[in-house]
Amino acid sequence: MQSLQHYADRAGVHFGTSGVRGLVADLTAEVCYAYTQAFLQTLAPQATQVMIGVDLHPSSPAIAAACAQAIRDAGKQVVFAGALPTPALAYAALRQQLPALMVTGSHIPFDRNGIKFYRADGEISKADETAMLGAPVEVPGALAPTPLPEVDTSVLDAYAARYIDWFGT
Repeated sequence: MQSLQHYADRAGVHFGTSGVRGLVADLTAEVCYAYTQAFLQTLAPQATQVMIGVDLHPSSPAIAAACAQAIRDAGKQVVFAGALPTPALAYAALRQQLPALMVTGSHIPFDRNGIKFYRADGEISKADETAMLGAPVEVPGALAPTPLPEVDTSVLDAYAARYIDWFGT
């Protein structure tokens, strides 16, 4: 068993201004699994469900699949919100009081990507990142993430409804 810091240093994937960022080649299933496992241990140990969303970077579904595998292996249910804007995922997770992960490279080129983590009460802090980096994680030797679950369309529907209610059609 190694600390998340070990996996981060070995891969060169670290926390930045807003989440974990790195080259897609370095965001291996092992690294994404380790970050997710550390998040679950330190910031969401009591959660029974964890929400995941993705952006439109081509690498996002594979990264999300590795994260989802870590969630399932921890005995928790994955609520897959599919491809949607980051604020839509944050809004839904906060409304439902669920921890969440958003796989997003935001504005960076497609050769890079990242993961944003949300506690059930909002975005994580620098202190949370430090706690995650110290968490002991164990990644299965033969990690083969299974496909993502069906998209829960209610997440994006609620986000769209919020704006239509406010601004009108």
